[in-house]
Amino acid sequence: MMRVWIRISPFVGVLTVLSLLWLVYWSWCWGWWGRNNSWLQYFVQCACPSISEQARFPTQAEVLVSGCQDESTKHAILSQMLNAGFVGGYHIAKNWWIGRSVNDYVIVNPTNGSFAVPKYTFTQGAALDPTILALIQKAKNVYWQQDLGILLALSSMETPGSGGSIVLTSQDDTPLSRELLRNQISLELSINGTPYDTVGSGGTVISRNRLFLYRGGIRLVAGDQRVVDGSELAGRFFAVGWAESDRGALLEGNNSLYLYGGGFQVVVPTGPVVPQPILLLRVPAEYLPPHVRAEREAQIQQEQLVRTLGNLSVFLSLSIALLLVGLVVLRRTRRLPH
Repeated sequence: MMRVWIRISPFVGVLTVLSLLWLVYWSWCWGWWGRNNSWLQYFVQCACPSISEQARFPTQAEVLVSGCQDESTKHAILSQMLNAGFVGGYHIAKNWWIGRSVNDYVIVNPTNGSFAVPKYTFTQGAALDPTILALIQKAKNVYWQQDLGILLALSSMETPGSGGSIVLTSQDDTPLSRELLRNQISLELSINGTPYDTVGSGGTVISRNRLFLYRGGIRLVAGDQRVVDGSELAGRFFAVGWAESDRGALLEGNNSLYLYGGGFQVVVPTGPVVPQPILLLRVPAEYLPPHVRAEREAQIQQEQLVRTLGNLSVFLSLSIALLLVGLVVLRRTRRLPH
């Protein structure tokens, strides 16, 4: 044993420094500290093993797409999940929301149910169909929903699903096509005097089953009781819709999260954008259908196993680092030979 020590003694200092650096890196990867540090996210997260990414988020948030995935692939996957789920649920007025599910548009109300609304497509450069224009001009209210890029004409605010309510959307869904659609309709409505408003998300997204709202977390529509806390993710993520079977809110990373500066208060970017994953803020299991609940339980068990193994590896790294530090201390106190 003494011979082994004599042989490794000259390298103990170097090994100690390397073990401490490894411990700092490895413990961050597994979420032991600094999970919200933008600098570490930017420079270190993609150097960590992919299975450790889930450990850097609270258990109620599931990583669906890694932050290290390229942005085009990330957005393509998000679009697929939104098409299978429910996009938006954006508030209009009088407790009504508009959303999109599998490319059809639905108006939902927590108490009165939901209504499918016929969709019509505006082709850039083409004149509006006279029948569609007549429906829009007769509408009680017309709304431009800026996040979905659609024009919504309601025949009635009491029963908007009745005949005469329509959604008009642009064919290619580009910013230019949206703007042309909006300008053309607003001109027609100003001539006719039909009420016309622009509505956004307002930070509240309702689920298609009308049970949940997202507002800084998941809340029950009835009583506005919070059932899932999302405060740790506030500022870094925002809700864009609901996953299939209303199993949770889909959260996208904030594109204004910069390496330094930036954020909500600064309009001009002041540094590289910190890549963020796509998350699912999970609805509590008791609200899920039985087959979805079973899948959720199996997945959480697997995540807990991976998290436990990761924590054990951090403990092992810590033990080795402490052992080497102890050897250095003993050497300096001359309790061991050089």
